[in-house]
Amino acid sequence: NERAQVFYRAGDFAAAGEAFEEAAQVARRAGVDSLARQAERALPVCAYRAAEAAVTADSTKHERHAELFEQVTKRWPEYEHAPIAQYRAGLAWLDAGRTSEAVRALEVLTERWPKHKLAREARLRIAQSWEAAGEDARASTAWLEYANRHPGDKDAPGAWLRAADLADSAGQGARADEL
Repeated sequence: NERAQVFYRAGDFAAAGEAFEEAAQVARRAGVDSLARQAERALPVCAYRAAEAAVTADSTKHERHAELFEQVTKRWPEYEHAPIAQYRAGLAWLDAGRTSEAVRALEVLTERWPKHKLAREARLRIAQSWEAAGEDARASTAWLEYANRHPGDKDAPGAWLRAADLADSAGQGARADEL
């Protein structure tokens, strides 16, 4: 545990995570559950900080950043910053030019943490991403989802119009008329 803390204080969060993992395993084998739980609580923090450090070290490795942030949410979905990690994964996938992966990551956020403050922003990004990719039918559906989930939002009326326009552009005239 001391070794892990030294790594953490030095800013080597990946090494700290490995050391905390090892400390948790040793504590479990020794039957010292309180020490194991303490080490286990540090694991998601180390993983999140390691992902942040990777962005700081080289801001151009978008795919790697997305993977690191997604690892946090997959392994520790109850971690307090998991929704933020999931959102950052989506943004990193967008920066990498991988729209489908970005939308998938952002949808995970909206499904797993629908009441989180970033869920609204994630839905907005999903619609914008499909539209930017020229996926008019998907963008229309996403704008409609945004408007339905956030009916009182100042952007909801515009989202409805966007959904109708994009449905029409996608050759879905009947659907556009419905909207």
